[in-house]
Amino acid sequence: RIDPQYLFETLTNLNINDAEALFVSCTALPALEIIEEVEKKINKPVFSSNQTLIWDTIRSVGYKSSIEGYGKLLRN
Repeated sequence: RIDPQYLFETLTNLNINDAEALFVSCTALPALEIIEEVEKKINKPVFSSNQTLIWDTIRSVGYKSSIEGYGKLLRN
């Protein structure tokens, strides 16, 4: 049980200056609900395991509309 605010603070304090994006690899972390805020703070795309699974699933059934509030990946 990780607090989303704790996860936000941890992710936004990582030194990822040389990275193009941030990947959060754990389906048990509450990353989906904070992705949008983390992206805004670090000014980089953020991807999580659950978010990419959702993206792949909806694209595989032909859904291509933008979904707001869950990061750049689902907005495009």
